[in-house]
Amino acid sequence: MASPRSAAQSGWPYGLLGLTNDDFCPGEYILGQVLDASGAPLAGIRVAYVDQWGNRDVATSKSTATDAGSYDLPIGSRARDFYVTVVDVAGNPLSETIYIQHRRGTGENFACHHLVWGATR
Repeated sequence: MASPRSAAQSGWPYGLLGLTNDDFCPGEYILGQVLDASGAPLAGIRVAYVDQWGNRDVATSKSTATDAGSYDLPIGSRARDFYVTVVDVAGNPLSETIYIQHRRGTGENFACHHLVWGATR
């Protein structure tokens, strides 16, 4: 698992801390959490995906006590490729783009893809 310090060397404000795939959520999602550089949850950070057909969606990390820093993007059960990035309000990238194969390739048979992002500064 990468650390925010190693991600900072890339120059991006956010870096991927971890990615896991499983079937332990009630549906099919890209979900996870955004953390600050000290590991505390960050609210109001946008995580976006685009698939191979140009379909897009954006989620904003939550601020409630039980879901602080968490986000979720429903993706459905169709096999497809997703490109996931932390973005600013205008849609400009703030992280590297992570490639996810949903229901094929490395993500075959998994309903959920958990990505945890960390601020690098």
